[in-house]
Amino acid sequence: MDWKKILKTAFFILFFAVYWESISREFWDYSATIQEITVFRTFPLIMIAFWIAVFSVSLCISEYLFKKIFPAGTIPVFDKNLYILEIFTFGIVGMAFEALLGVLGLLEYNQVLRWTIVPLINIPINSVAGYFGIGMFVPSTLRVFRGDGRI
Repeated sequence: MDWKKILKTAFFILFFAVYWESISREFWDYSATIQEITVFRTFPLIMIAFWIAVFSVSLCISEYLFKKIFPAGTIPVFDKNLYILEIFTFGIVGMAFEALLGVLGLLEYNQVLRWTIVPLINIPINSVAGYFGIGMFVPSTLRVFRGDGRI
């Protein structure tokens, strides 16, 4: 187990989670339950855990699928096939986890923003686009940050 890589990954995800939660704070209202424990007195710990889970699960799935579909000994930093898998896995995992937060009643979308909600999963189309958009940039950036390979 490479502890240096694990610590770099944890730092990166924490940085991203705090950044994302700070710029998107007005999009939804957290339940009282989700606000009980916070990081830096502002960011709900459950949302930090949410981002850790989304990153961890989506990266594990995309890397697993990449190794199964395109047998390779190592995961490259840049590979178009891995890139496409990351976009889809991050988008799907992010949507599923956000839908779960909604079902559990941990967040509600700010209705003043007049969201267009996607049927069946009950999350805004903006969130769907956001997860796929994040999947386009963040997983590869994380690999570079961790030092998984050369640019």
